[in-house]
Amino acid sequence: MLDLSAAFDTVDHSILLSRLQNRFGIKWFHSYLDSREQFVSVNGTESSKKHLPYGVPQGSVLGPLLYSLYTSPLGDIARKHSIPFHFYADDTQLYLSFTSDCPDHLSSTKMAVELCVKESGDWMLRNKLKVTENCATNSSYHRFR
Repeated sequence: MLDLSAAFDTVDHSILLSRLQNRFGIKWFHSYLDSREQFVSVNGTESSKKHLPYGVPQGSVLGPLLYSLYTSPLGDIARKHSIPFHFYADDTQLYLSFTSDCPDHLSSTKMAVELCVKESGDWMLRNKLKVTENCATNSSYHRFR
């Protein structure tokens, strides 16, 4: 499992809009994301509004869908390494099976996982996503190393 830090908050709107258009042919989402602002209100006094170039609304119907579309290239990476996966919004699971009594199978599985995790990490860095620090040390992947 991969645990991402503030996953919904770090979605870059320009990357998401590009991915929606180029990968899925969706061109009309600009106004939904571009007009997002935030401010603080205390006892009727409001701060100035701040434009939000990052994030998808949590708790909305579209939030998990937009996040899933944003991270869809991670599925390409897992498929490239022949690793079965399940993604839903910011919950990411890679499924592995190997024969423990066959050193070659264990070794090839370990190498595929290492390459997949490395490539996924590089992709996340380029796409402004961050894996939670303790995720790498607590993952089940490290248990069979």
